[in-house]
Amino acid sequence: MRRFNFGELIYFLTLCFLDIFLIYIMLTNKVDFYVGKKMIIYVFFAIIMISLMMIFQFPRIFTTKSSENILIKSLPLILTLVLGMISLNNAGNFKHILLNDKIANTNHEHKYNVDEFIKLINDRTIVINEENAVILEEISMNPKKYLGYKIITDGFVCKENYLSNNQFILGKIVMNCCRADAEVFAIAAQYTDIKSLRENQPIKVEGIIDSTQIYDKGKEYTIPLIIVNKLN
Repeated sequence: MRRFNFGELIYFLTLCFLDIFLIYIMLTNKVDFYVGKKMIIYVFFAIIMISLMMIFQFPRIFTTKSSENILIKSLPLILTLVLGMISLNNAGNFKHILLNDKIANTNHEHKYNVDEFIKLINDRTIVINEENAVILEEISMNPKKYLGYKIITDGFVCKENYLSNNQFILGKIVMNCCRADAEVFAIAAQYTDIKSLRENQPIKVEGIIDSTQIYDKGKEYTIPLIIVNKLN
């Protein structure tokens, strides 16, 4: 009769599910919710290392039971997997809470040098990337100053009830390492075919900066609005 070690099987399956989870968030671009773009390479390394561990772990399934406590070895990985799945399910709510605060709070201060911001504008065209996303805060604080400027940026879609039917929030989360140092930026956008957009869908837009009024919790706010001309 062939030997079978149930504890080693549990550890093998734990590694397998953790590897599948990492591959899933990579393929669906949801890894951006956990780590910054500069750190994604380490997720690739983690997938490779876990796959190698699975290869070496598989033969141990067919061994006799040892005195080693498999539960203690598996528990940290199981907790990591469970917490990762829970946080992934709550990612949408997390983004909405942060973005709503950014949209409504237009009086916040930032450390960005406005003079340096002006230098980044070329022929009234503003191009937003990971390095200068804080420009969106300057636009939020002075929406009238940038009316008519062309803007090119990317982010993810968040739909809110307090916006008009063809409007949504374009959010951008910038991380150097992980969620602990995440910075959130947001701007409202208007698109004619908004029904084709999915919640949390990553998109890139080109448009013209306008302004609009929103009403939230009994208060009126004037916020910048991107009139989207092109969307990818």
